[in-house]
Amino acid sequence: MPMRLVCMYKVLAIFFFLHLSGCTNDRAAVVSDDNVLVFLTEQEAALQGVLNRPIPEPIDNLMKGSDITVIRDTYGKDYWACNIRLPNKKVGWVLCTSLDFN
Repeated sequence: MPMRLVCMYKVLAIFFFLHLSGCTNDRAAVVSDDNVLVFLTEQEAALQGVLNRPIPEPIDNLMKGSDITVIRDTYGKDYWACNIRLPNKKVGWVLCTSLDFN
């Protein structure tokens, strides 16, 4: 196989690996639920619906229709959390199920 073709396959493999690993640019989203709480950590956002623990103190509250930027998202056991940037540049975590992605 010619060396140029091997290099092309390596570049394509790296591109697909980065794409599948979630290495993407920030994404715009809109808050789809009323009174979405923003937390400091991913774990705090994940625990907000748990019945046997107190709700952690939120750092902000978002109203339905608020525009935010999703920096990245992650999956855990029984949750999907988004690291977000608010218009005031504050960064926090929410459950992604409360967002509509553009």
